[in-house]
Amino acid sequence: MPLHIFVRLSTLLSSLLSPVTARAGDAGVDRGITLLEPVGGVANIPVAGNAGLGVFGFYFNLLYPWVVGMAAAIAVLMAVVGGIQISMAGSDAGQVSAGRNRLLISLGGLLIILASAIILNSLNPTFYR
Repeated sequence: MPLHIFVRLSTLLSSLLSPVTARAGDAGVDRGITLLEPVGGVANIPVAGNAGLGVFGFYFNLLYPWVVGMAAAIAVLMAVVGGIQISMAGSDAGQVSAGRNRLLISLGGLLIILASAIILNSLNPTFYR
């Protein structure tokens, strides 16, 4: 019998014959969803009391400041790159136009990022709990 078949059969038999144990102490305890990495000091998302999209809302409220911070940092970085591109263009009108376009788009993105909290709060005042 080839080795790979023997390994598969022994794995199958050991998994079928191993006893299944239940921990009686955990019965009825709602542990929630355990995150692989804690976000904002929270390592466990409670499921009880978060019906429907409540779990998503809880997780979104944890991640929102991080996502907004990273997006704002990228927008500022792109604005700086656009400014450098304008200053290094010299008399090349194409490079000046490309740098100005990059700068304006990054500032527009930064405004959208900063206005997103106002927009989301106006749509649903209980969004940020």
